[in-house]
Amino acid sequence: MRLIHAGQAMVLAVFVFLLTGFQATIAHAQSGESILNSRCGSCHEREAGGGLNRISEIRKTPEGWDMNIVRMDLWHGVKIPAEERRALVKYLSDTQGLAPEETADWRYILEKRPSAIDVTPDGHLAEMCARCHTYGRFALQRRDEGDWLKLVHTHVGQYPTIEYQALARDREWWKIATTETPKALAKAYPLNTAAWDKWKNFKAPDMAGDWRVTGHTPGKGDYQGSMSVSSKGNDQYNDNYSLTYANGEKNNGRGAGILYTGYEWRTSLTMGGMDVNEIATVSADGNAIMGRWFDSNHDEIGGDFNAVRQSKTAAAVMAVSPPYIKGGETAKLSISGVGLTGDIKLGSGIYVVRTISESADRIVVEARASGSAKAGAREVTVGNAGGGLLTLYKSVDSVAVEPSYAIAR
Repeated sequence: MRLIHAGQAMVLAVFVFLLTGFQATIAHAQSGESILNSRCGSCHEREAGGGLNRISEIRKTPEGWDMNIVRMDLWHGVKIPAEERRALVKYLSDTQGLAPEETADWRYILEKRPSAIDVTPDGHLAEMCARCHTYGRFALQRRDEGDWLKLVHTHVGQYPTIEYQALARDREWWKIATTETPKALAKAYPLNTAAWDKWKNFKAPDMAGDWRVTGHTPGKGDYQGSMSVSSKGNDQYNDNYSLTYANGEKNNGRGAGILYTGYEWRTSLTMGGMDVNEIATVSADGNAIMGRWFDSNHDEIGGDFNAVRQSKTAAAVMAVSPPYIKGGETAKLSISGVGLTGDIKLGSGIYVVRTISESADRIVVEARASGSAKAGAREVTVGNAGGGLLTLYKSVDSVAVEPSYAIAR
């Protein structure tokens, strides 16, 4: 029998909710504000500045905000209908979210990458906070010092034995937790930042259109294909995928997604008979997506995902498969991207022997690498399209199995 404590159940509920059930229409942002005032304002007092106590002193990711709503249910019995919950998460993420720079170092947490090592840049916070959960759990939040202190009190109230656990018995834990720790948190992850001031009024891009997709699935290999996105309004979309793996296997999928905070892309779809969740970031110009997809029931199973918007002017080499060639040998290479027209250049010491097939989004060539060429990575370009990488190697130095350690933390 497997036991799941309340914290695990909360995280599970958050991801199930955020990344499934997109067929339900999220209410307009203004409705999210009215729901916040009516549902949350009944307990959270109105502040002089117009915001609600505690809520206005926090910024979070979509998953973080949804976790708050789940917590209100678990701890206080606050029942919020699914449609209102979605509207609240959308409104709070858009108005009190995190800027791209503020989530950049912690994407592995959001994308649920099983082989990532949790980064702990601050020793004090690693000992005081990251000894129970990931460092990224609090690094993906922003609060003022007063609210960080309230979070300390919340922890002690909910988990009274925290003061007597490991790394707490050899120090004046309570004094440190209520004086030094809130200051350190407020300094590292403050509520007000220049990044958010710059980003908070950013106009979300329209994701509708045709996209070129590439990626890699551990155990299956590289894939390439297309994605068609149509708008349902209010940053909600329908998605259709058509992908082909290097071994010829084809996967079609369809689902729906939503764009939070102008760049946080969340999609739920069915792909090749598998229920899949996708978490990614959208570039500021709205023309590129990068992230990870995973089995909604087993998030350790998944792959990298990259997409570039197709247009008359778009030109980019997105992937080369395989991304390596041995010196002195000939190999078949597949170059995927958009706007692939013009001369094919594989880098110093690597030459195109013949072109097997050619289109604007995929070129297959037979290439040969000189035996005397220097080992290393080269940029692959096709006309004006660049960005691809191809590595020339002389011998295999080592073989590694990934992930290099168990999934469990």
